[in-house]
Amino acid sequence: MPRFHLLAELARHGPLRLTQLGDRVGISQGTASTLTEALVRDGLIGRSADPRDGRATRLVLTTEGRERAQAWIRDYERAAQEIFAALPPEQWSALTAMLRALSAPGPQKPERERERT
Repeated sequence: MPRFHLLAELARHGPLRLTQLGDRVGISQGTASTLTEALVRDGLIGRSADPRDGRATRLVLTTEGRERAQAWIRDYERAAQEIFAALPPEQWSALTAMLRALSAPGPQKPERERERT
């Protein structure tokens, strides 16, 4: 599941630095580094120079990574719709609003909390 979250963030927000990506999904920089190395080896993400800082790199989806992320997102959304299909429309709207709020970038977790995730 962490691989899905990393790919989904890159699909939604475009190229990100490793620290930005880790912060967005709530994992430590070490964990983000380990996961991204595996995704690079699998050909799902690559690295590019940060145009604002030549010393830094950004993580970008490859074509295969974008296709995989989009497929996972579609499957995830379809499964969620099936699971929650019995909800009346007003409850569905309330639930999706809450989930959007929970998934929005928020205050950064302290390092000790991120290490537990």
